[in-house]
Amino acid sequence: MAFQPWEYRPDAGFAEGTDLIGYTVVAVDGDIGHVEASYDSRPAYLEVDIRSFFGREVMLPAGLVERIDSAEKKVYVDRT
Repeated sequence: MAFQPWEYRPDAGFAEGTDLIGYTVVAVDGDIGHVEASYDSRPAYLEVDIRSFFGREVMLPAGLVERIDSAEKKVYVDRT
């Protein structure tokens, strides 16, 4: 299957309607911020507050989400 940047990966553990606000976003090299807003319709993406690093918010396409750990409230992305 080709990479679909605006859709969650089938094996990421995302369930439609899941509220990811407040989850910690973890990149390959560590925590990068917290989810401020999430949109699960097309296009699906996360707004991430990375102010502690760069003083701003960024938009991450849902396709970058590698997995979601609801117990730990963490979203893992496969980028640095």
